[in-house]
Amino acid sequence: MSAIFGIVYIWLNEQNRQQELEATTYKIRSLRKDVHEVYMKVVDLSMIGETDGSDIKYFHFFGGYMEEISYLCYVNNNTESNGDKL
Repeated sequence: MSAIFGIVYIWLNEQNRQQELEATTYKIRSLRKDVHEVYMKVVDLSMIGETDGSDIKYFHFFGGYMEEISYLCYVNNNTESNGDKL
């Protein structure tokens, strides 16, 4: 009888660990997606003025750059404030 309870306990413990791993994996995937989006925006911003050099808009470039930096700080602060260390 105790062997059955031991097996059930191990099974439930493994199910709980699997759910925790799936939740962590989801958080990592969403964070990677956010970082990729920011990376693509930075690449787009770095291409401003690459065609002829006369149309460089520094205000637009630095404004967008600061927006992306603030978004990265926001993502970083939210993951640390929840106690999640990814």
